[in-house]
Amino acid sequence: MPKLQAGDVFCVSRKTWIGRAINAVQKILSRDNHSIYSHTGIIRDGNGMTLEALEKITTQHFYNAYKGEQVLIARVRSLDKRRVKEAISKLDAEHLGDIYPYWRLPLQLFPILAKYISYKGRWLVCSELTGKFLHLIGERHRGYKGTTPDTLADEWRNWKNFEIIYEGVIP
Repeated sequence: MPKLQAGDVFCVSRKTWIGRAINAVQKILSRDNHSIYSHTGIIRDGNGMTLEALEKITTQHFYNAYKGEQVLIARVRSLDKRRVKEAISKLDAEHLGDIYPYWRLPLQLFPILAKYISYKGRWLVCSELTGKFLHLIGERHRGYKGTTPDTLADEWRNWKNFEIIYEGVIP
């Protein structure tokens, strides 16, 4: 397994009913007609602690949480550690402890609605939180509202400043 570092980002293929529903919708909306991942998050430190939107925006240990699940882990090739630390601190201050905005999930059916119906970016689903982090570190545009896990996975695979450090099932 790769040694995780602050600023790594990940996608997970969740087999729950909501994960399967997210993938079904993403596949329909996807430009490549393919969707594997239904959840995303951020690695906040070298110990594998995460920042992610679950029932609320919280932290957990990556390898303990996703053992036996299909994951994709990406790393920015020219990572600025200072910007990562600042971005995580900003996200902690703005979002840590927020409840998960389940009411925003149906908006993902209509990306234009998800993009514009967000109280100033206050309530974020998992992929929007990850997209906001990437924007804050200068590795993604500011259009994080309406972003899906499938969109992020496709970007990480295809944008030259990202490298996939692991894709597979966590043993």
